Amino acid sequence: MNTPEGMRLAAAWERCPSGDDAAAIGNLLQAYAMFSDNGSRAELVSVFTDDATWDGTATGYDYCVGPEQIADSVLQHLDPARPMAHLPGPPLLICLDDDTVEAFSWCLATRLEEGVTKPIMYFSYQDVIVRTAVGWRFRSRLLSLTLTHS
Repeated sequence: MNTPEGMRLAAAWERCPSGDDAAAIGNLLQAYAMFSDNGSRAELVSVFTDDATWDGTATGYDYCVGPEQIADSVLQHLDPARPMAHLPGPPLLICLDDDTVEAFSWCLATRLEEGVTKPIMYFSYQDVIVRTAVGWRFRSRLLSLTLTHS
């Protein structure tokens, strides 16, 4: 279930960031999932640059520009009666330069339905992540649908 973009990045697998940068970027990716699933709007806004783009059109969401609009779209799924969990896989991280990293990762989204956790969809993230004065932040995020639960 690989995408052409994922395979393009995999071919450059040796251009990875340093250990500290890789750990910080991994934390950013995991924090995004946790903030999304817990409805932590302010924290979700904080992980994007002011000019960030987020394209969720392939998964039924919107194309958004700016952290506020992105958070509004991401948090559409929030339903405390039916909790959701995003389970991102380990990212493939490729340095474009000292302050820019491209990332590719898969994610399984699940939701609690009638007391049972059920998969909703399997998709991938393609990200551009940049170093800012306050740390690593998303500049862009593209979601590509791989599978949906029937």
